[in-house]
Parts: sequence; C-alpha cells; structure tokens
Amino acid sequence: FCMEEWYKISPNVFSSQILFCMEEWYKIPPNVFSSQILFCMEEWYKISPNVFASQILFCIKEWYKIPPNVFSNQILYGGMIRFCMEEWYKIPPNVFSNQILMELMIIILLLTLAQSAESGGKPAKKVKKGKQVICPSQLSAEEIAQVPANSTSNILNRLMVTYDSRIRPNFKGVPVEDKINMFINSFGSIQETNMDYRVNIFLRQRWNDPRLKLPADFKGEALTVDPKIFQCLWKPDLFFANEKHANFHDVTQDNILLFIFRNGDILISMRLSVTLSCPLDLTLFPMDTQLCKMQLES
Repeated sequence: FCMEEWYKISPNVFSSQILFCMEEWYKIPPNVFSSQILFCMEEWYKISPNVFASQILFCIKEWYKIPPNVFSNQILYGGMIRFCMEEWYKIPPNVFSNQILMELMIIILLLTLAQSAESGGKPAKKVKKGKQVICPSQLSAEEIAQVPANSTSNILNRLMVTYDSRIRPNFKGVPVEDKINMFINSFGSIQETNMDYRVNIFLRQRWNDPRLKLPADFKGEALTVDPKIFQCLWKPDLFFANEKHANFHDVTQDNILLFIFRNGDILISMRLSVTLSCPLDLTLFPMDTQLCKMQLES
C-alpha cells in the first residue's frame, strides 16, 4: 500500500530495489541481513532487540496518537518513514527519492520481522500484579490434612473448605444488612472546571455471614485474617454512584484489614482515594457555598 499509493512504485520492482540497496550501497549480501539488523539497532540507536516492540508502541501512541488496537502495517510503516525522513535526516517530503525511501523501508521492515521472529510471532502477555490467591475451598484433602489440627490455619480451612463465595449469606432468606462507617483522612482538590473533588478515606463495612461462625475450640472473639482471603469471601456490592475515579492503596501492602468474629460477623476496613462529581452553583462565586454529596449505593 505504502509503495504503490504514496510513492508510485510498482510491486514488480520492489525486490530488485531491495537487492540493489543492500548490495550496492552497503555491500551486504542478502544472507547476512539479520546480523546487520541487530548491529544497526544496538550500535546506531543503542536499542537492544528485546525492547524494540515497546519503542514502536511508544512512537505510535505518543507521536502519532494512534491507539494500539487500530495499528495497521500501513500506518506503522508510513508514519515511521515520514518521521525518519523529516526528523533524523531533515529531508522535506517533496524531495524524497526512491533510493532513500527504500533504504528506510528496508531497515524498518526487516527490524520488525527480526523482532517478530525473536518473540515467536506472539504478542507479549501482560503480567498481572501480585500472585493468585488460593482459597481453602480449592485445597485438596491431602493439603488440608498436612495442616496441624490445633492451628489457626486449620480453623480457617474448616470454615471455608465448603464455602461458596458466589452465594450470598441467608440465600433466599432475609437481606444482608451491611453496616458502613467512614473516616475522612483528607478532603481537597476541588476543581471548578471539572466540578469534582477528591477525598482519601477509610471505608469500613460489617455484615454477618452465618457460614463463617467461629468454632467452639477457637479461643478468642475475633480472627484476624490475611487481606488476600477477602477475595475468597462473598462481598456486598457497594459502590459510589457519583464516582469519577478511584484507587486502592497498596504501599507497602494492600491497605486492607479483615476480621472474622465469633458470631460470623465480617469487618473489612480499606483505604481509598476517590474523585467524586459535585455539580457546583457558581452564581455567587467567589462568595458561594457548595454542598457536595458522597452517594453510596448497593
């Protein structure tokens, strides 16, 4: 597409031009192309082959504002050629020559092919942060039997070995009552232009799950549990109705505290930063008074 539409070079002379450029200009026989590709990347541009793909993504997203999901070979190669010609070599488009164009086209095409061959032609997989949590219900009988009978871990395993987080407490019975309280650490960043504000809060929820009543042999009123177990429990579907952006905090660990009480009550406390919308009436600005809501729903 690039060769035929932009530069009016017919396909039947493409291969001969490539051979001419490689053999006449650079004196490189075709059978040593791959080694020259690596040399160009590492020596000229100090880019190791294993980061070539990320560099291309950066160029496309930052320079040309093209999302990755609409990448096409035409856009990629055409954009890179124009950038190389205008920025690196200071050659205006109206004086492009077929020879210079072919030189850059060859380098870009072959480098892309080399990177694709090195990665096996498969896109890199996004690595998920953290490790997958293994719930007690996923443990085998042999793994559970290895836990000492008088340990707290054994009590937790017994509570949750048949626990199904997909089913709410009191299924087909009375609704689950979720008690909520909140501590506001900070309040600020009121934006008149965006009509929103940002808060940092401790959000605490408490509800009862009869399936998690502590056994009689547990000595204590509450069991402090690793916050990762929270992923194995049924949770109320609480959300902020007027939320724009929100994030959990995980430095140095997930800022979550989890308790299971003797009667089956579950207490979860988590630290959040939330940006909430607030329609502002600025008629009396700057002597105005605003009422900003925090809407929680389930």
